[in-house]
Amino acid sequence: MSEANLPNIGLGTWMLKPKEASFSTLEGIKIGYRFIDTAQAYRNEKGVGEGIAEAINSGIVKRKNLFVATKVFPLSLRPKAARRAIYKSQKHLKLDYIDLMYVHYPAFVLGYSHKKTLGVFSELVDEGVINHIGVSNFTIKMMEDAIKSCDKPIFAN
Repeated sequence: MSEANLPNIGLGTWMLKPKEASFSTLEGIKIGYRFIDTAQAYRNEKGVGEGIAEAINSGIVKRKNLFVATKVFPLSLRPKAARRAIYKSQKHLKLDYIDLMYVHYPAFVLGYSHKKTLGVFSELVDEGVINHIGVSNFTIKMMEDAIKSCDKPIFAN
């Protein structure tokens, strides 16, 4: 797990279609955004990845100066599905690693388990696929339970 320099302001990509996401991500990076936030549920990771790749390939920014966050879709929270989904996000975003990977929503009924799902996230931190673990839409009690169950720090809620 690496240190994080999280910029104060980030570019959110919710509701952007893939082409809009590509354009907006590239233009956002051009004007100084260094934190990009997306999610599998937004269905625009490929577009975000294209914008990031263009910015890096054209020399506008170096990868190490970007902080990219995305979220695992609630239907992909069982351990094997989560692993596949995270690799798919990595491919769509065209990144060697994802700075922050979130559980988008703690859908227990769909297979989310603090221990099992966050265990996969922890393994992927060890493998260098993701740098930081995040959760989203957690109550205080869920957060406390997740912290106890995860062998890596939870970076964000």
